[in-house]
Amino acid sequence: MRLTSPVTATVAVRGFDGSAHDCRIDLALDATDSLRQIRASLSGDECGYFCAHDVIVPETHPFRTNASYPQQAVADCFADQRASRRSWCLNTDLQAQEKRLNELSNTYAELSHDASNHSLSRRLPTDRETLLDTCNRSQQIESCLKSGFERLVVNYSHETDAARSAHDALEVQLAAKGDAGRAEALIDAYAGVYKRRFPNGLVDGSTFTSENILEVVKVSPDTVYFRTHLEFYNGHTCALYGLASYMQTGTFVFNDPSGVKDGLQNRTCRMQLRLDAEGAALIDPDHGCNVYCGARGGIDGTAFAAKERGTIRYMSLLKNSRQYQESIKLLPAPAAP
Repeated sequence: MRLTSPVTATVAVRGFDGSAHDCRIDLALDATDSLRQIRASLSGDECGYFCAHDVIVPETHPFRTNASYPQQAVADCFADQRASRRSWCLNTDLQAQEKRLNELSNTYAELSHDASNHSLSRRLPTDRETLLDTCNRSQQIESCLKSGFERLVVNYSHETDAARSAHDALEVQLAAKGDAGRAEALIDAYAGVYKRRFPNGLVDGSTFTSENILEVVKVSPDTVYFRTHLEFYNGHTCALYGLASYMQTGTFVFNDPSGVKDGLQNRTCRMQLRLDAEGAALIDPDHGCNVYCGARGGIDGTAFAAKERGTIRYMSLLKNSRQYQESIKLLPAPAAP
């Protein structure tokens, strides 16, 4: 911003990539005993670059307050005129409590993978709104908010601790071998090739038929080789293969030996394969296996019905494939007699 006089300023606007565009915001301050506002106007041929279609930049901005609001909540603090919201906007202790609630809800989500309406992240907006409404009717708004946020922090902490305990117990099960007899029975009953065809499309409007595939082959009494190829909108795919061993979770667990990590969460791929009378399902709640997917793809939640299973009639070709040969090299050597 360049000050052009004591009551005027000019802002040269640049794109997100730093590129220059022919657009300028001119600001002028009107200040009298009864009025205080800033008039804004756009000039230049490329101002439309910064605005959605039909959006009109307000011409005047009346003075509202000289308070310093939290950066991420400025819009809410200006738009919400409830006394309880204004109290929150000016109280750093209350803001810190809400930040703690956000941290707890994010931790809970990572630990529990709960995507239901009962998850803390889904409940937080409702709990916060209920608290603001309740305290707005209180004679002691600030103390009402303080005790209300403290109560929510305690409740969220208890639920996060419970989610952590359940997560830790699951981690133990995912690392502990399951019953080999049960594993072999599942493999013998439900190994094979699962296929599903479905209509798909591209962003240009063209359509085509896609096919999702999951191959499951027995390589030992408690271990399977699997290969899956999944297709998604606009040509995106997921492709993953390897060995999965039966664990105490009742699923066959694949731990990616490549060491490739997901760039967002810094996790390697760990996928569970569930086989039962209903069919086969791929479970990846951490989404670490999405490193093997295109932008629109995802492995978690993929399921095949029992009726989509067939016999593998190309076993010789499968076992001579690069993917199978790479995988079985990682089989542990048989124990000495």
